[in-house]
Amino acid sequence: SRDATDDKAVVSTQSTGCTDVMKRLDITQCMNHPWVKENARVPETPLMTPQVLSEEADMWVDKKEEMSNALSAMRIDYDNVVRVGDMRTIHMNNPILKRRQRRKV
Repeated sequence: SRDATDDKAVVSTQSTGCTDVMKRLDITQCMNHPWVKENARVPETPLMTPQVLSEEADMWVDKKEEMSNALSAMRIDYDNVVRVGDMRTIHMNNPILKRRQRRKV
């Protein structure tokens, strides 16, 4: 259960972080701890270490191009933006707003 896992994690961190050297787990004990053993699965996604990054360097050009295309698709084309107009002019010519302003006076 989740609580049992949390308890194991707490025991593991308390045992490895103990300041008293005689009470602290050594590396073998730490690696054999139930919580470590249960959670020792290596993730499918490799960590981005310098070695992994250099092995995939030829793909970075393609990735950079994909990202540039995606970002440019999200950008606003300011040449084709529809302008609503000056809000002050719109308010001045709005008959409903004119009526409301006359009522306030």
